Amino acid sequence: MKHVLKAEAKTTSTNLLIEFNGEKLTAKPEGWDKTGVEGAVKRYSTTKYELFDTSGIHQSFVEYNGVKDSIIFEKGATTLATTTSWFSPHVFTYNKQEYHIHEKVTGVIMITRGDEIVAKGKCTFRSVIFQDYPKELEPILPELATGFLIKMVLWSMFL
Repeated sequence: MKHVLKAEAKTTSTNLLIEFNGEKLTAKPEGWDKTGVEGAVKRYSTTKYELFDTSGIHQSFVEYNGVKDSIIFEKGATTLATTTSWFSPHVFTYNKQEYHIHEKVTGVIMITRGDEIVAKGKCTFRSVIFQDYPKELEPILPELATGFLIKMVLWSMFL
C-alpha cells in the first residue's frame, strides 16, 4: 500500500492544512486565538504552529527556527528537534534510530536511515508531499512535514 502525506499552505489563510492517512489536520499559527492588531501581527510573523484534528483537539506544537535551520516539535511525551549546519542534512533521532533529511534544489526531499532511503517527497513554496514512507515514521511525519512547510513559507517571503 502506498502511503501519502500532503501538507499544504493555503494563500487565503494563515492556517496550514495537512492530509494524512485520510485524516485532516489544521496547523494554526501562534496568536490564532487573539483578535485585533496584536493577533494579526502574531499570526503573520510567527514560525510556531499548533496542530489540531478535525474535531478541534490539540495534537502537537511545531516550530521552525530560521537561525538554526531547525524543526522542533512536541507531541505528547515526544519532543524532537532536527539539527543541521548550513548545507548539511537535517539530523534527528527517533526511537533510537538516526535519520537524515536531505533537501535538493529541485524540491526533492529524502529521509535516510544509514544508506537506505526510507521516505521520499517533494517540497514547493506552498506544499510538502511525502510518498512511500515507513510505518515507524507515521507518528511524527505530520509534524516534520509541517515544519518543512513553515520553512518553505518563510523562505518564500524573502524570494
